[in-house]
Amino acid sequence: MIVKYQLENRTTATGTGLTAPECINDGGYFPDTDNTLIGYSDGTVALSSSCSEITSSELEARQLAIHSANPMMKEGDTPADDMVVMTDDEVRTMIQDWVTSKQG
Repeated sequence: MIVKYQLENRTTATGTGLTAPECINDGGYFPDTDNTLIGYSDGTVALSSSCSEITSSELEARQLAIHSANPMMKEGDTPADDMVVMTDDEVRTMIQDWVTSKQG
């Protein structure tokens, strides 16, 4: 499932600090200014209070809103070219590809 979450202050084998919630199998994607991130959970661990499941449509809408405020960039046509702003369609495709890669 797609999960919007905030980092939690937890103690792990490597120490205490901000980490992804235990329910997140693969996280750290698509940060927003509200300190939320997107991750994937296989559902084997219950979602914590800092997590909420979202749909792929909600993720797409979230990313388009972020893109509107802070445009996502991509490489130019050649390595010598400057970075260019992604189109809304490119952002949609990127999100759809990410969702497909996580959910299969």
